[in-house]
Amino acid sequence: MVRYNKKLDSIREIRDNSKQLVANLQDTYREKTGISNLKIKHRATWGYFVEINSRDHKKLDEKEFKHF
Repeated sequence: MVRYNKKLDSIREIRDNSKQLVANLQDTYREKTGISNLKIKHRATWGYFVEINSRDHKKLDEKEFKHF
């Protein structure tokens, strides 16, 4: 592939590797919070969100994870 524009290339990389990027972010959040069952999910109406058990909610940093 011929590369013409670095910004466009980075956008294409995000598009092509989005599942792996989300999986990596999920692993990072699991390590950071200590919540092994933390999941990043996607819904068409909500977008991306973090799912955890209700008993683990106090382990989340309120500044980083917001509940709307």
